[in-house]
Amino acid sequence: MPPPESDTSSDAGSASHGAAAAASAAANKDLRSAFEAFASFGSSRNLAASAPIPNAAATTIDSARFAKLARDTGLIAPPSLTIVDVDLIFEKCKIAKGTRKLDFKGFKKALQMVAEKRQCDYSHVVAIVVAGSPALTGTIPDYDPVIEKLTDTSLYTGTHKNRFDPETGVGRGLEGREPVNTTSNLANLVSRHNPNKTLGAPTPPKSPAMSRTASTPNRSGSEGSLGSAPSSPSARPSVFDRLTSVSTFTGSHKHRFNADGTGRGKEGRVGDGAGDVVSDLSQITRR
Repeated sequence: MPPPESDTSSDAGSASHGAAAAASAAANKDLRSAFEAFASFGSSRNLAASAPIPNAAATTIDSARFAKLARDTGLIAPPSLTIVDVDLIFEKCKIAKGTRKLDFKGFKKALQMVAEKRQCDYSHVVAIVVAGSPALTGTIPDYDPVIEKLTDTSLYTGTHKNRFDPETGVGRGLEGREPVNTTSNLANLVSRHNPNKTLGAPTPPKSPAMSRTASTPNRSGSEGSLGSAPSSPSARPSVFDRLTSVSTFTGSHKHRFNADGTGRGKEGRVGDGAGDVVSDLSQITRR
């Protein structure tokens, strides 16, 4: 005996209603996923898919990300819906006055107003949002051969070359700025005029014959006098050698260096204590 016709129709209606409810639940789940993707875009919650953090989904969306959702998904369709209309819809659906935030409930209400503005079904707007995703945009610099040449560390010379690693081109930091050989002793410096002579080496004293010849003017212009040019560049010490020869220093400067030209340090700057203390006024006045 076949079942009554009323029971058959009720079963079919229940099945169709159940299928519609399942489809609505699936669409609502996809819509929430799209909402969370745009709400968390650009924040600390926007992490790589390979290392997600549980319970990191955003629960609200601000006006800037809502406008991005409208642009990236293609909801904006002038003249029926413009970016100004999107901002006005957001203001009407936000959580509270002054918050500038939308929760998921207010987000669905905003999509309903978008559907009314575009004069289409709400399901059509939901399908557009679910099919879209946040778009990554950025500025890509143009290739410039001049800039490429100026930033190529393999072409650097001098001190600039020592500041970068020759293989990787990465800066060496403080290590590339410090001198390789530090000189704390004047005797270790080499004269640029005579590499075999150090600046701290004392100049050999002149013989009496040389001093007498140098002090006597030669009016006839004979060789070996002041009136004539020296026979070779090494005949007379250069100005640099004379200024750095500690044997010619006088006064307090003379006591700052030893006989071999090395500095005496603090000992050369502090007196021996014999006449530093004035115990009587007669020590510093004339009688």
